[in-house]
Amino acid sequence: MLHEAGATTHAAPFAARFRSPFSRNTQFLSPDRKQTIFQIRLHQVGLVHAAVDPSKANGEQIKRMQFELYVHRIEIEGSSVLGFS
Repeated sequence: MLHEAGATTHAAPFAARFRSPFSRNTQFLSPDRKQTIFQIRLHQVGLVHAAVDPSKANGEQIKRMQFELYVHRIEIEGSSVLGFS
């Protein structure tokens, strides 16, 4: 599903790399970046759809893309201060 009205197909080569599910971790660090406050683990993430938002040629606006993902399982680990166990 890489084609949508108003979207270009430039996302197709990018999306092809992410057809197989993968896992990722995201850590949220303290302001001094020395301690992990909490982390989110995403398991079996896959790309459902990717599209480049329409824009004007030679415009000064930032090019934007939209991604639709699925996630099989999410784990949150973190500080009890935030209410996570």
